[in-house]
Order: sequence, then structure tokens, then C-alpha cells
Amino acid sequence: MDQRGAVTDRLADVIRIALLAHKTGVLMVERDGDAGLEEGKIVFEQGCVTDATTRQMRGPEAFRWLNSWGTCRFIFLPLSSSPSQLNPNPPPSLSFPVSASGAAHYTNPQLSSARVGAAPYRKRDINDVLPKFDLMGLRRAHRQLFLLIDGQRSITELIRLSVRDAKEVHQLLADLERAGLIQQ
Repeated sequence: MDQRGAVTDRLADVIRIALLAHKTGVLMVERDGDAGLEEGKIVFEQGCVTDATTRQMRGPEAFRWLNSWGTCRFIFLPLSSSPSQLNPNPPPSLSFPVSASGAAHYTNPQLSSARVGAAPYRKRDINDVLPKFDLMGLRRAHRQLFLLIDGQRSITELIRLSVRDAKEVHQLLADLERAGLIQQ
């Protein structure tokens, strides 16, 4: 990494923010380890991890290792187009969506793009609504779920990504709909 970057005490928090914000780009990370400088990168495409690499590992194994890092330096390089520009040799036709908890698994992108069930969508702009969540009596869980809703993710996917049980997610969705923020 050419620049020093920002410092975090827990890389998993930085990864989670990139996932929740549907980021597209490359997260470059480094830390001082027992054997010297350790480096890695995680490639995001619209909130999905499409690749992760370290000097010795690639794919989910590399992601799990990086996700376990504590204090490290990082730089996020946003991309307006496909991250494949910085990752010319991604794993063949595979990506691994990552839940907010950091659990990763490989899936076939053609299958994961086929949405199951209804896909709730936002009726209000994020920037207008988020500052008002407390005034509306909505909790952090509502805010996190609201950020995951994009009109394409099914309720099943929202349950998986939010790391909450189905009953709680359905209740949160009902609260958001009653507040006039989403449509199911």
C-alpha cells in the first residue's frame, strides 16, 4: 500500500460498513505481523465480496483470515465501474456474498441473482430519513435493515444478511412499512 491509510481496531467493522453501504471498490489492508508486513485486499461489487487475497491465500479462506484482523491500516479505493479492472483473474464464475456477521460462502452468481420472493423497496431517500429514525421511534435494527433494502434483495436475503431470525425481520419490515419508509 503506497499510502498509510486509516487505522481501525477491528477490520471486520470496516468490512461490514462496505457491505451495508453496497460499496464497489477494493479494500487494501496491511498490518505489522510476527513475520513482518502482512497485506491483503478485498474486492467488493455492489455490497458483495467478489474476491479476497493475501500473499498465501485467496477466496473465502483469505476473506476469513482478513476478517479476523484486529488493528490494521486500510484504504478503500472506490470504483465507478467493474472491480474486475483491478482483479483481472477472479475465481472462475464465483463470488461469495458475505453476511453482516462476516460469514462467507461461495455461490454461483447466476443463481444468487435469481431473487426468491418479494423484494421490498424504499419509498423515501436514505439521506432524508436516517436522521429522523430516532424521532420516529425506530431502533438501530430498523436502520440496519433499511440500509439493506434495495428493491432487489428478497426477504430471504434480508434475513440472511441481517443475521436476525425471520420473525424479527418480518416485524422490522412491518414497522418500516407502517412508518411509510418501505413498500413490501
